[in-house]
Amino acid sequence: MTPNKSPMKRIARLLGKQVSLLAIAPILFAVCRVAGAAGEPARGMVEVQHTNQVKAPNAGREQALKLLDQYEATRSQLRSFIFKGNGSTVWDAHYTPGMNQSLSGHRTIYSSEELRMDGDRYKLCKNYWGPWPSTNYPESDPLRRFILWDGTNSCSYIADPSAGPGTPRPRASRYLLYSGIPAERLGVNGIMGMACKAYFLLGYIPLGKTRIDANFRQAGSISVREKTEMVDGAACYVIDAVTKSGRGSIWLDPQHGYLIAKAEYHVKTGDFYNERIKTGTVMDFKLYDVRFKKVNDTWVTVAGTEESNNVWLPDGYEHYKESYVISEITLQPDFSTMPNAFALEDVHEGAKV
Repeated sequence: MTPNKSPMKRIARLLGKQVSLLAIAPILFAVCRVAGAAGEPARGMVEVQHTNQVKAPNAGREQALKLLDQYEATRSQLRSFIFKGNGSTVWDAHYTPGMNQSLSGHRTIYSSEELRMDGDRYKLCKNYWGPWPSTNYPESDPLRRFILWDGTNSCSYIADPSAGPGTPRPRASRYLLYSGIPAERLGVNGIMGMACKAYFLLGYIPLGKTRIDANFRQAGSISVREKTEMVDGAACYVIDAVTKSGRGSIWLDPQHGYLIAKAEYHVKTGDFYNERIKTGTVMDFKLYDVRFKKVNDTWVTVAGTEESNNVWLPDGYEHYKESYVISEITLQPDFSTMPNAFALEDVHEGAKV
């Protein structure tokens, strides 16, 4: 063969003579190897455009982080607010020895609450009613909980109508007040992610002090699915992540400020969810039936349901379904016109300090 003769012409000549592909395989291999080294198709070959090309190693992470930035841009508007809401928890559980077995059984608990925040200070007032293990609290006289951080001191108390004079527990004080607790004990993330029943509407999925977007940013593996997926009529971007606390997916809705329209999270043995998960433990969480509302040109998540199935071998389990609706919400309220917005109040006579 002439030294400068095209390899492709040689292949065509051999094919014209009906030489088998096996015979010309070494030539094809050499052509492809040279083309790959040059980063372009060999002379005489047509470049094929693939729709499923492998992305650069960091491309998926970069796209995911940009989508999380979009979520954060909307979610950051929920920094100073007042909201009122109500919810219900359907609970079915069997707890094993070493756990709080008195909570085993089936029950539905109802709640209402008001949360005020200005980015630093917070005030949470909560009411619970329904069949707790020891008492069936009526809605007219519920179990009350109060948590306050006024910028200097943190205070909390529980008002239990089943305790106190004239009750089966006469030595117990109906009102307990704790003062001077450092803010770090709960903090903003603790209030919204654990104490508040609307935690899953505020981005804390599952229950805990870390918002899911912050959790995903620290993920060892994170990617965006190639195609959007429909959730309640909206085409949503889906981010999948593997973190130290588990494996999760969130569906971000671009029609509603890239807020979370759906979420799933799976925790298994060895993951670190609030604490190291023990052998034989599996926990699954999902968020659905999410609804949004536009307030002052800002989209806000105002309703949804979180469901959880948890298993502890050999025979412990817990299933709960929490539904919550924010009935009233004010963004960026002028707290300077509300002198008692973060004041200690409603502490009844006889409270123990």
